Amino acid sequence: MVRRLTLLTIVLIFSAMTTASVSVTAQEYDILIRNARVLDGTGNPWFSADVAVVSDRIAAIGDLAAARAKRMIDAAGLYLTPGFIDIHSHADDSIERLGGFRSEDPARRAALNLVSQGVTTVVVNQDGRSLWPIAEQAQELRRRGIGPNAILLAGHGTIRRHVLGDDYKRPASAEEVARMQAMVRQAMQEGAWGLSAGLEYVPGRWSTTSEVVALVKEIAPHGVY
Repeated sequence: MVRRLTLLTIVLIFSAMTTASVSVTAQEYDILIRNARVLDGTGNPWFSADVAVVSDRIAAIGDLAAARAKRMIDAAGLYLTPGFIDIHSHADDSIERLGGFRSEDPARRAALNLVSQGVTTVVVNQDGRSLWPIAEQAQELRRRGIGPNAILLAGHGTIRRHVLGDDYKRPASAEEVARMQAMVRQAMQEGAWGLSAGLEYVPGRWSTTSEVVALVKEIAPHGVY
């Protein structure tokens, strides 16, 4: 997952809700958010609490009235939530489509339009299109720096074009499906979180159900679908 940690809003990721993993004294807190209405992402009603942060981890949640920190935020009357995840994002669009993560402009890559609204993670490489290989894309995003976290998918259409070339307006052969399966395995090993498809787009519209099923089977061992 690619990220550049910057506190731009009063939205934090609650994936580390446990407090036992970070052992600190009150004086070691970097950020202390007081009197927040906490929505923890479980579906339960909000509850009033203070939240302490050390580095990029939540260190404590509860009544921290005696605690101190380098930065104090009074969230009275405000809601504190996990960061929102945009599960279908095109923030990775190419420079021809005004930039996104691939822009030369750092301000565009910071994606303030997303993070200022609480979107801290985006799922990109949608509709069967992705850069290739995934490892190079991840490395490039880390090197250039982006605002939110990024979850990368492997594009079915991209993989299909790599294997079938310009002769894609037909079902794939068994040997071609096997080559596509190998590419999916490679993508998952390089850090992809799953497979995206756009079966109404070129070249996905000529794929068969059995082809798609065969490729999806390659991501199942990684605990995703």
